[in-house]
Amino acid sequence: MPTRDRVASRFREIRVWDGSQDRAFEELCFQLRDLTPRGVELIKTSAPDAGVEWYWRRADGTQVGWQVKFIFKTDDLLKAMRASLKSAIEKRRQLRALTFCIPYDLADDPSRARGRQARERFEEARTK
Repeated sequence: MPTRDRVASRFREIRVWDGSQDRAFEELCFQLRDLTPRGVELIKTSAPDAGVEWYWRRADGTQVGWQVKFIFKTDDLLKAMRASLKSAIEKRRQLRALTFCIPYDLADDPSRARGRQARERFEEARTK
């Protein structure tokens, strides 16, 4: 099974699409998204996106969104996620859920043998 570093390094090699690797990763995530349920409208956005790359709009007007972050340093990732969440909360009053797609798994060693792990920092940020 590939390690986190090997998987992340493969995503670092993603070919440029629409002018950037970021856009290529966004498009890959969009292509691999969950199937859109019946009776739900799929809407793909472009910049500025008010905190989501795409979302489902349900018949009652509520939204379920996805945001993609092509960032490899955990602290930078968490900062960018907070900014997107803040934007989505302020600009998308009908948003009920937001899922982030990132290019690596978060390290999770509860022994803290190597310090605070990415998963722990993510969980703290999510709680805030």
